[in-house]
Amino acid sequence: MSSSIPHTLKHRLRHCAHCRKNELEEAPGVRFRICGKCKIHLYCSTECQRADWPSHKLRCSVNAKQREITREIDANAIPQTLQAGQMNEIMPLDGIYPILNSWTATYRPLLCLSLLNALGRCDTPPGRTALTEIPKVFMVYLSVIPGISQRTKPRTAFTVDDVEVVSLDEFRVATTNRSHRLYNYHNAELMVDCDRHRAQMGRERNRRLTMVVQRVYFHNGVSSMNYSKNWYLEDNSMRDYSKQWKPDDWLSYLKETVARGKGWNKEGIQF
Repeated sequence: MSSSIPHTLKHRLRHCAHCRKNELEEAPGVRFRICGKCKIHLYCSTECQRADWPSHKLRCSVNAKQREITREIDANAIPQTLQAGQMNEIMPLDGIYPILNSWTATYRPLLCLSLLNALGRCDTPPGRTALTEIPKVFMVYLSVIPGISQRTKPRTAFTVDDVEVVSLDEFRVATTNRSHRLYNYHNAELMVDCDRHRAQMGRERNRRLTMVVQRVYFHNGVSSMNYSKNWYLEDNSMRDYSKQWKPDDWLSYLKETVARGKGWNKEGIQF
């Protein structure tokens, strides 16, 4: 058990992958457990982790396999390069995963705010069309900072190059169409995961799910990897976001805030 968790947006958005309660709501003062195999999904208890295993098993295995492949690439490439005296220090490809996960946890609230602005949900109160809104995907394109190492503070490790909103249907097409501009070999597993989440939501009329996909390319001087990380904003389609604070230019605000590398939190923001 840790000391009291600060009441920040970051922790309010950390949900148990099974019961969906957030870290503050379920167990104040206690950090959620992370899946020991995939190092991604969070759980509020051992019971929730066990109950979620039938649903999580496939994605967990895929994530763990990808980490294994990455470690094999590092094991084969890095020692040879160091022995040849070509480089003094090399950032392992596998080292990007935990840094990206931590960066995401830090900036998830800001990314959610940016998503809402990108979709126009902060402009006016929700109307009837909110109930029939076409599912969207919020794409976030990142760059790794120069000179990144395993000592780099995660909140400073990436910058935002650009974002875009696409329909879930278009993203689905990009899972199989290799000529599609959004095609990526990770797309199929992300789509399976999204469909699973949508099925778990049930048919409550006002519940809305938006998938966020973060993409980043990294070359450590020896080998390279394309990384794709997805997560979700689940909200009530009738929530009125137009009454809360928003930046004048949300995209510039996102890029500049992330570039400063100090993290982000703001009182009075709800999702």
